Amino acid sequence: MWRDILRVNQAEVLAQCQQFRASLLALEQAMLSAEDCESARASVNNSHYTDPIVIHWIWAALRRLGFQGGNILEPSAGVGHFLGCMPADIAQRSRVTAIELDRISGRILRSLYGACGVDVRIGGFEAATVAEGTYDLILSNVPFGRYGVMDNRNRPYSRASIHNWFVGRALDVLRPGGLVCFITSTYFLDESDAGMRAHVASEADLVTAFR
Repeated sequence: MWRDILRVNQAEVLAQCQQFRASLLALEQAMLSAEDCESARASVNNSHYTDPIVIHWIWAALRRLGFQGGNILEPSAGVGHFLGCMPADIAQRSRVTAIELDRISGRILRSLYGACGVDVRIGGFEAATVAEGTYDLILSNVPFGRYGVMDNRNRPYSRASIHNWFVGRALDVLRPGGLVCFITSTYFLDESDAGMRAHVASEADLVTAFR
């Protein structure tokens, strides 16, 4: 008897989920353009929310490391939480570039921070034109997963998983003595293939890490 009731309940829940999903898809298509729908779907796996409490702590840690301002890059900015939590005195002494793949998040980012002088780029970090050896600080909650980035530049990290690719690319555009501060996957340190870690170790010194 209980098994039959469970089966009925499971069938009802599945039907409700399918109906809810269909309603969401219809709402999405009614509210967004085809290009925005495609962009949102492409970025859904990595649309991470970073709690401002964590971000404020990161900025406090960067201040303790001596960072007072400079040329800043946020390569996966979302709607700009890392920028919104930036201490005012650091913001006054900084020039900021923010890159966001998703079209909707990118437009929100531009609306919030474009008028403040932030250089907002809507597109992928891999497609952005950024000069190497330029930035004093690069910080983000980067995408992560077991898939790569379309990168034909034949760099040591070009075929790495996306979170490792972000680390490798960040080091290329960082100036000597600059800081990279990322929230990233545990697989950066736990990956059985040590090749990417060896490359990073040859390019930079580890200042601190938290797990």
